[in-house]
Amino acid sequence: PFRADWDFVKLKGISMKMNSKTNSGSYWKFVYDTAYCDLTHEFYDLCQFHDEESLMRLMNQNPHHVESLFRYGFLLRIKDDDPNVYIELIERALYIFEKSRHINFNFYDPMFHLSYTVYENRFFLCYLVRTFLMCLFVHILNLEDKCCYIACLEYCKLLLWYFFS
Repeated sequence: PFRADWDFVKLKGISMKMNSKTNSGSYWKFVYDTAYCDLTHEFYDLCQFHDEESLMRLMNQNPHHVESLFRYGFLLRIKDDDPNVYIELIERALYIFEKSRHINFNFYDPMFHLSYTVYENRFFLCYLVRTFLMCLFVHILNLEDKCCYIACLEYCKLLLWYFFS
């Protein structure tokens, strides 16, 4: 999903690059800059205090930080606030995940690998994949609220493919 008013979101902090290429396929790794790592540490510190205002301030200052977008959007969904706001936050997090992926990387092709031995990939697989899957799940719930059942089914197939691959 992309909205025209998301032009202000400058992708910073997360990117992908090819680590190596062999006969069994290409190995990729995620690259994080130190500012994004510091921002993530600050985010987890704020989560321990359950301070929504500080979380909202962090999210507004850093509209590219996917963990804060997801957490604040999920809090708004639980509180039954304006659904358009939390739907936009979840969709923006999914958009940032899509933009951080290298153009040549394909999650569905078995020739593309994310090596668990690379620290950055372990971080992604442990934390960001969880956030990505939760964003996807909440997006499915949002689509269900809009009665978009075919789109829900397609996203559920994507989740099933991920879990069984």
